Amino acid sequence: MKTAQPPTEKDRALAASVAHTVCDHLQRAQVSPADIHVVATGLASDLGKLITGRTTTECEQLFAAAVDDYLCPPSDN
Repeated sequence: MKTAQPPTEKDRALAASVAHTVCDHLQRAQVSPADIHVVATGLASDLGKLITGRTTTECEQLFAAAVDDYLCPPSDN
């Protein structure tokens, strides 16, 4: 059985790109922010699993963080 590898910068960049695209389309469709979070996290995770070959849990964590960062960008304090 494969041991989980920490996400690479490439994985993070992919997650950010997919999250941005999915969230942007949902926002243009005037989906509520709460629904955007649920739908975008699931969809981005599924796409990420297909693209990266990572497990569902790894992708859920990686892409949920990317969706959170897109919807509520970290402050530059």
